[in-house]
Amino acid sequence: MAPHHVRVPVRRPDDQPRRIKLCHALHERRALDGRENQRPVPHRHRRRRLAHHRLAGRPHADGQAAPAALSRLNPLAGLKKFASIRTLARAGSNMAKVLIVIIVAVSVIGRHVQDILTLSQLEAPQAVIKAAELVLELAFWLLVALLILGFIDYVYQRWQWERDNRMSKQAIKEEMRNMIGDPTARKRQRDFALSILRQRMGQAVPSADVIVTNPEHLAIALKWDPETMNAPKVVAKGADYLAIRIRQLAMANGVPIVERKPLARAMYPLVRVGDEIPPRFYQAIAELLAYVYRLNGKMAG
Repeated sequence: MAPHHVRVPVRRPDDQPRRIKLCHALHERRALDGRENQRPVPHRHRRRRLAHHRLAGRPHADGQAAPAALSRLNPLAGLKKFASIRTLARAGSNMAKVLIVIIVAVSVIGRHVQDILTLSQLEAPQAVIKAAELVLELAFWLLVALLILGFIDYVYQRWQWERDNRMSKQAIKEEMRNMIGDPTARKRQRDFALSILRQRMGQAVPSADVIVTNPEHLAIALKWDPETMNAPKVVAKGADYLAIRIRQLAMANGVPIVERKPLARAMYPLVRVGDEIPPRFYQAIAELLAYVYRLNGKMAG
């Protein structure tokens, strides 16, 4: 009786990782197939057709990209770009520069054609010296031509820049309006400030003890209260129109007006409304107040 042979599979230690990798690959392939089937049919067919054309090495025309490609191939866009006046002027300038350089070089070489032809008949040292002289002369005249062209180009570029940055009259008006403000708005602000100043003057001038004037251009209203002040205080001051307004308010309220030209001129630039007078004016103001009190029949404290 023949013996039975039983085959026992022997697994190598590295079989298990290979099986795991194979299973992962199968799962990934099934997932990809599932997503492919979920895509819209036209989109999937278009992708397959595009891949087929790429593999076959044939070009593929995509209808969505055609308008963009045609717009890039439109010759009118390039013509508009190259047909601008500035581009044509720049191209003409460059061509003129090249032409002038060529003319200068040809004229210099033309004057020495005979010398160039006889170079081969001279000895080596003399030929080298003669060739160096020709090269130096050519370089000199080319340098002169380039300097002249550079100066002309600088003048033109400067003129072009000034023309491009030149502002029209309307633009200048707008710029000035933006810088200093609208004249109408500034007038409203000035009128408002004057109204506030008049209101304050209307309250301050009647309480003053004396008005020192220039007599027409300057007016300073002073108040003195020995119990609350260390020195006489300026309650209002003004020049020209405001000086006239201060005198009008003073006459309407019975405030004495005294003309002291040197004193008014000296005090006006040094005092501010609400401040006490500087010590240098104590003597003059004391005499002035004493004079006013005598006129009013008062006694100075």
